[in-house]
Amino acid sequence: MHPNHVLAAVTAIAIAAPMALAGDLTPPPGIVAPTMKPLDQVEPRTPVNTLPAGVDSIHLIDQPGSYYLTGNITGAVGMNGIRISADNVSLDLNGFVITGVAGSGHGVIALSVNGLVLGNGSVVGFTMRGIEAASARSAVFDTLIVRDSGDKGIAAGFDSVLRGCIATGNGSDGIFTNTGALVVRCIANSNSGDGFDISVGCSLIDCIADNNAGSGYFIIKDVSVDGCLARNNGSHGLDAGAGTTVRGCHLRRNGDRGIRAGSGCVLIGNHCDENVGPGISAAGQCLVSENSCASNGFFGGDAAGILIEGARNRVHANTVIANDRGIEVTAIDNVITSNVASGNGVNYVILAGNDTAPITSAAVAISPLANTEN
Repeated sequence: MHPNHVLAAVTAIAIAAPMALAGDLTPPPGIVAPTMKPLDQVEPRTPVNTLPAGVDSIHLIDQPGSYYLTGNITGAVGMNGIRISADNVSLDLNGFVITGVAGSGHGVIALSVNGLVLGNGSVVGFTMRGIEAASARSAVFDTLIVRDSGDKGIAAGFDSVLRGCIATGNGSDGIFTNTGALVVRCIANSNSGDGFDISVGCSLIDCIADNNAGSGYFIIKDVSVDGCLARNNGSHGLDAGAGTTVRGCHLRRNGDRGIRAGSGCVLIGNHCDENVGPGISAAGQCLVSENSCASNGFFGGDAAGILIEGARNRVHANTVIANDRGIEVTAIDNVITSNVASGNGVNYVILAGNDTAPITSAAVAISPLANTEN
């Protein structure tokens, strides 16, 4: 092909290509529809700060839906911060603070509602409770800081979940739960009551109770407590009602007992040291096994590492070191086996009428169930 013919063909293709890509340049008939999303699709949640006041609250949420804060909220005398009166409300505090004033009510109040989700912010300085939801059902409280309330910090209702919440400096208990709650990785610090006040059928995992005026944990009954810490509380580290299971917890330097267990409790693998009272005390029908109790009777107290005050307990494979008394049993019909006692004022003080394996040194022990001492 002649070179001039090749050049003409290439030029024609180059001119035609943009025209092909441009598409139809004639607009379609009728009104052109918008191509951007409307605001209610970009942010479908409702800003709480624009909601009107309720009779007793700065803002009222009375419809189901998803809500969020766009700024801080300040309370008023005789008023709650936010009242939630509808089921199925999700409220994101969005990193903001709800702050009370002298004479204000609750920070957030949600009575007898279902399906509340509340999280991601702080509630500070209300005269009554920081969060009052004790009668709510199936609520979730996530990543909240509640401090300096005149009453309880967080009061959570039935079948609730609390995750990553902190209650500090409140005028009563730090965190209260009603029946059936799950509490995970929460902290109760420097509250004027108990750190945690926990009702029936709940579970606590990896929580911390430090420097509360009452007990670190006050448990009604039938609760599972795993991997929790109680330190420097004014009363017991963990006051466990009947049927409670306590595993892998650390109870240190509390003003009374490390663990005070009611009847039918299971206490396994806990470390209780330097408490003013006994490291562990147990009523009847408990399993007390594989715990370590050291230096109890601290700060002028007079206490055993393990004190058994009721009947039909099994006390097995515990280690008691440097307590005023190692294992002290003041009731009958208990079984005491395979424990190790060392350096206590008296290693074993056991009332007659118990089934106690021989007490001897490890070097001469014959029975695998022998209790040893040195």
